[in-house]
Amino acid sequence: LSALNVSGLRKNNSRALILDLSAVNETSGFEQHGILGGDYLSHFLVKIDLRRYQLKLTPQTKAITLAADAAPEK
Repeated sequence: LSALNVSGLRKNNSRALILDLSAVNETSGFEQHGILGGDYLSHFLVKIDLRRYQLKLTPQTKAITLAADAAPEK
């Protein structure tokens, strides 16, 4: 995609994949409109508020890379 806009947060030159989410929607019990991947999310500080069912994305000046097996710093 030339650009991907999510709630006003724009990422240029994004890769996209088209998926049939009907099985995921049926299993989860609610309709999902899409899935954001790590290549998109790595450009944002991501905060999840489970109590309020909110996802907050804060733009970063450069992409964040974290190995899958890395533990968070304490």
